[in-house]
Amino acid sequence: MYAYRWTDLHGMIGMPGFRLGLLYVLCIAAYLAYWFAVEHEQVHAWFQRRYGPAWRRRLFVSNKLWGSLLFSLVLFASLVLFPGYRGATPGLSITREALIPTLLWSLGLIPLAAVITGLQNRKLFRQGKLPTRYPEAGADGWNRRSLVIHIVFWSIYLTAYEIVFRGVLLIIPAAMTGPWAAVGMNVALYSAVHMPKGAQEASGALVLGTLLCLVTLTTGNVYTAVSVHIALAVSNGLWAKVVHDRMAV
Repeated sequence: MYAYRWTDLHGMIGMPGFRLGLLYVLCIAAYLAYWFAVEHEQVHAWFQRRYGPAWRRRLFVSNKLWGSLLFSLVLFASLVLFPGYRGATPGLSITREALIPTLLWSLGLIPLAAVITGLQNRKLFRQGKLPTRYPEAGADGWNRRSLVIHIVFWSIYLTAYEIVFRGVLLIIPAAMTGPWAAVGMNVALYSAVHMPKGAQEASGALVLGTLLCLVTLTTGNVYTAVSVHIALAVSNGLWAKVVHDRMAV
């Protein structure tokens, strides 16, 4: 016996469940488009030919801007698909009651993110291993401008990223399916997109994703998720740079 007939499925087009599924598809497509630019060898070769020794930094800037654009399009699509959620969809509004909890969560988790990434890179250093993926802007020829680029473009990208992941893909499903189903779907997707980076990042995404989802739902905004994720990426890149420098000595 069939679960659904084609006529049943066709009749559901335009319903909230269909629109939610379409939103997930758009988000996955956006991430795949971003990941293609990050990983594809021909893209790397083009940047190498055009920019020479500075190619990694140029690729890093381009990728973060490209990813920000793609996730901004997903956010725009969510406002079109779910006009009734327009006020709360991104999780950008913050109530007076949520201000102190948001600050406390952020101030508590940001230093923890820096400590965790430091310990991870220290472990690599003791094992005599170089961080192969980080810093994404490359480990050579850093100066003050490089540091600014590293911080600014991670911040731009991860702000758009978290507005989509912990805003659009959490707040809308939570209103439709309940909080725990929304958290489960969100964390599953969040961990899945980290699988290409290895088992350690994928498993870490399960823990971090769950925590950020719960903080977002209880505070009603994405500011803790944005700030913690930026702190994680920025500190990880800086610690990785330290490891590269020490290994080169």
